[in-house]
Amino acid sequence: MGISRLAAPDRVMGVRTANDAVIGDVTLAGSFFFVLFVGIAVGVATALAFVVVDPWILWTRLFRGVALGVVLFAFFGFAVLEKDNIDFIILRNPGLNVAMFAVLYLLVGVGAVSLQNLLLARLPEASARGEDHRSEALPSYLLLGVGVLLIGVVVFTLGTSADSAQGRVAAAFLFALSVATAGTWAITYWGALTRLEAWIRGGGFVAFIGLLITTGSDTLARITGIIG
Repeated sequence: MGISRLAAPDRVMGVRTANDAVIGDVTLAGSFFFVLFVGIAVGVATALAFVVVDPWILWTRLFRGVALGVVLFAFFGFAVLEKDNIDFIILRNPGLNVAMFAVLYLLVGVGAVSLQNLLLARLPEASARGEDHRSEALPSYLLLGVGVLLIGVVVFTLGTSADSAQGRVAAAFLFALSVATAGTWAITYWGALTRLEAWIRGGGFVAFIGLLITTGSDTLARITGIIG
């Protein structure tokens, strides 16, 4: 936001934004609110999305962080890209603001993957010692699978009650993707559902692509509306 303030004309200083913040006025309360509430919301949304889509972006390997950032921007771009948001008019430079939002999503994706890699590197190398902790980890994997399914169910319910047909389609894709993700965990760690592996992985990939196209097209439409 500091960059947006610097790039904006001097006459907008002191003007109130849509969130009732004063442009050019940096306060402790405003900074605390941003770090606490926005940070928590972003962290939770990123973690949930990462759990659901991670099996489907593993093929990107070294670029997994960038891939996650692109997915996050497609999924959650609606949270910051509102054509009628007066802030884009007040601050001017809509292209710059949209580009900065996109970069932020990419940085969050790279940061999440980097944190995961760091945590995994610190775990005991049980596999190198020939140890098998799958039975001990069973409750964790079960909770993870149930959690992923619940994400899909909640979003599917919200989506089907929405007015937008595109929202209902996205919710259906997310529900299918959540089921497929839970299935991949069952296959990987329990050896279950192996006969259905091809169907689960194929269906999950189709659901992932469908969800990415559905949400991505909405995000692109919002960008076009703001910049155009």
